[in-house]
Order: sequence, then structure tokens, then C-alpha cells
Amino acid sequence: MKCAILLTNLKLGGAERVAVNLANGLRNSGWDVDLVLVDAAGKLLREVDPQVRIVNLSARRGRGAVLAFRRYAFANNPDAVLPIAYEMNLVAGLALIGMKSRPKLFMTVHNPLRRFAETSLAYRSVAMGLSRLLYPTAERVITVSRGIADEMVARKWTIADRIATIYNPVISEDFAQFANAACPANLRHDTSMPAIVNVGRLVPQKNHALLLDAFKLVTEQRPAQLWIVGEGPLRTELEQRIERLHLGESVQLLGHISNPFPIIRAADLFVLSSGHEGFGNVLVEAMALGTPIVSTDCPYGPREVLEGGKWGVLVPPGNAEALANAMLRVLGEGGTDARPRAQDFTVEHAVGDYVALMRSAMGD
Repeated sequence: MKCAILLTNLKLGGAERVAVNLANGLRNSGWDVDLVLVDAAGKLLREVDPQVRIVNLSARRGRGAVLAFRRYAFANNPDAVLPIAYEMNLVAGLALIGMKSRPKLFMTVHNPLRRFAETSLAYRSVAMGLSRLLYPTAERVITVSRGIADEMVARKWTIADRIATIYNPVISEDFAQFANAACPANLRHDTSMPAIVNVGRLVPQKNHALLLDAFKLVTEQRPAQLWIVGEGPLRTELEQRIERLHLGESVQLLGHISNPFPIIRAADLFVLSSGHEGFGNVLVEAMALGTPIVSTDCPYGPREVLEGGKWGVLVPPGNAEALANAMLRVLGEGGTDARPRAQDFTVEHAVGDYVALMRSAMGD
């Protein structure tokens, strides 16, 4: 069986790492895999199995890749097409319209539909209109959490018997190798006080402003340090907030780090402050590294990943005081060892689910 995984690029990001893990895992399961990229760029290219074929559509942006992907599908005749993330679902759906030997299309959804509230009205109108037209053409719509699946059915983007939930493949065979690497040289680690870490792009969804406000409340009770790994458009705004809260000596904005696992492992607490998540790969990574977790109970991933709070502390979204109190409690009392739960999110486990679903849908 041949599967074409369609993705924008392989720059650092949760969806990009999921795509690499899926491509490698499917290849190891005996599938012929093409990793089809709108632009074959990004540091994660080096992590792709040499037996996975990289196909470069050489398009300037996702929306310009429709004709290029259609030409690819005609020439290569994949059995299954697996686009990763929202825009690629639309590219694949448009590209496959009218094909006589059309491959089976398995769309994947990695974020709640409420993410459209963060886009312009024009984009939202066009995107949602196309989605309602194209999503029903998919053999299956695969969501990364049950919350997203329920939302999609409720909003009539698809029907219940065409949707499936498969959790992300996060823990790969080489996870331990990355985890045991040295921390980057620019990390200041004062071992006399606890370290709190957050990993995520500096964008509104991740709500780093809430994290900083909560951390300020923590420092009023005890000394602590906060490491924020990630880059994004809100850096200047967050730097100003750090200065306004007089946290310059306690907070480090570390920027992009290709391997954040040693930093997460070195921390005493991992905190997710997001307003919404589709899944939350970083929660699984923190669990696998043995770092206790405090997370907002945001739609939809954290509650499912943490099984309602069994494997970490959940607090209401947007509440700095509740977040600070939970952080102080875990720092004082210790947290749950969630490493057993992390084993539910291995690449092997997820790939097995993908293979079973695709073979079933294709009548094999």
C-alpha cells in the first residue's frame, strides 16, 4: 500500500513532528510512503527515514499547491492521501476532485474549530465554506482528540460514522536519545530554586501573558525561575510584560530550540497555559520525561491526555490565581509520575491505529 502524507514543510512544530513520526512509522510497517511537501524545507528533514521519499511540490504557499499535488496524484497513484492539518486538507480535497482513480482521502484535524475566531472574517468565511464542501469527500476525518470529533459532528462538518479519533504519535524510538542530550549553553539554571518550563510558539493561543501573571504570583510566595521555549510574533509584547512585572531576572525567553527535551527534563514543573489545544504534544513529552504537569483545562486535549487530572493538575483557563496556586502546590508537594501514561502515545501505537483504520476504509 502506498500513502502520500501531505504537509506544508518540515520546520519545527507539533504537526510537523507528527508527520515525520507517522511517515517513519508507516514505512517501518511495510507501507510505501511519500512525504509530499509544499516546500521541502525545515530542520526536521534530517529526521525522515531515508526509505521515505521526499516529494517537493515547490509551491510558494499552500493554496498554490493544489494543481501541483493533483499532478503528483495522477503520476504516482497513491492508495491513500493523508494531509496533515487544516490547510492541507483543503489542498488535497480540491486537488482530488473529479479524479477517476481517486485515492482514499483521510483528512486530519489538529485544532478545535474555535481557532477560526483568531482569523480574519474574509479568511474565516472562505475557509469554513470550503470545509463544509470538502470534508464530506473524505473517506474518514481523523481528529487528535475526542473533543474535536464531538465539535465537528455538532457543527455538521462531518457525520459520526465518518470520523475517528487517533491520538498523536509522540514518543518515538529515539526519544531517549534526544532526552539525554545536554541542555543548551544559553540556559541559565540556578539550582538553588525550582525551575518552571513552558514550550510553545509565542502566539495568542498559548497565552503566555497568563503564565507570566501567574508566575509573578508564585514569586511573591517563593523564589523560582521560568523558562519559555519558543518563538513567535508576541515576543516584543511578552518582553515588555516581563519588564513591567519586574521579572527580568527570573524569566528567560529562550527562543526556538530544536530539541527542548533536556530543558523539560531539567525543570521541576511543566506548565501549559493555553486557551485551546487540539491535543498537546508537549504534555506527553513532559510526562515521558518525568516532569510534573500543571495545565489549563482548555478545549480539548489536556483533559484527555491527563485523563481528567489523574496525571497532572488541571485548572480553569484564563485564571492566573488558580494557575499560580496549582504551581505552588506541585512545587511544594511534588507531582504525579506520569511516565506510564506517556506510553499510550507511542509512534508504534498510533501507527497501528492509522494502519487499521486505513485498511478497513479501503476494504483490505
